[in-house]
Amino acid sequence: MRGSTDTSSQLSLLVTTAIVLVVLLFLTAPLAYMPEAVLAAVVFLIGVDLIDLQYYANAEQLSEEITELANHAQPPLRWLCIDASAVDDVDFSAAETLRSIFGILKDKGIRLVVAQVMEDVKDESSYQLGQLFDEDAFYDTIENVLEAYRQQVGTGPVPDASGLGEGTVHTG
Repeated sequence: MRGSTDTSSQLSLLVTTAIVLVVLLFLTAPLAYMPEAVLAAVVFLIGVDLIDLQYYANAEQLSEEITELANHAQPPLRWLCIDASAVDDVDFSAAETLRSIFGILKDKGIRLVVAQVMEDVKDESSYQLGQLFDEDAFYDTIENVLEAYRQQVGTGPVPDASGLGEGTVHTG
């Protein structure tokens, strides 16, 4: 789900890109007198904005894929684990995506857990993961997730940790 903040962020990115293109097309001569460091900084900032847009697209894709799993997995999901070993920060878009995913899964009776979160991400991120999830939703390893799953639901078929099987979304 996209909120008005996401839409206005995308619109501001498009407007910024359009302004930069106009400046580059029509003000090239005056830009020639600017120090190279200033021009490099401008190019760097434009690149950062474009990378942010890519991360937003990944967040949207993650949300869509998890929603698809929650709606159509057979057998139905009971738990869903996000492997966060490759996540080094949780920005606003990621936090909002996680909140949305958490709500969707909770409504369907599916428990969302997170494995292998770096301590500094969990504790120091601008949008702390600890505020999004209860402390018991964090596991050091995927094997720990499987152990907890087995204890809660009893015996039966369980996803294989080595293959990151059914019910596990690998983010790395």
